[in-house]
Amino acid sequence: MKGTTTGRTMTTRAKMRDVILCGTDFSEPAREAADIAAELAARQQRPLLLLHAVSTDGKPTAADLQGRRERLK
Repeated sequence: MKGTTTGRTMTTRAKMRDVILCGTDFSEPAREAADIAAELAARQQRPLLLLHAVSTDGKPTAADLQGRRERLK
């Protein structure tokens, strides 16, 4: 039936509403935003999801991605 959802879909959507999403580009301002998002997530007892999108035009290497990952620690 068009427009209906299963119980599983609704459960997944409900869970995703509870997640705090913070985008990052690995810059210092993004790090500060991630710190604030982490504090908010801890206070509200919600999961935090950091998201970094990579442009396919630049095609970063595995080493580039590892360096970015290390800067987040």
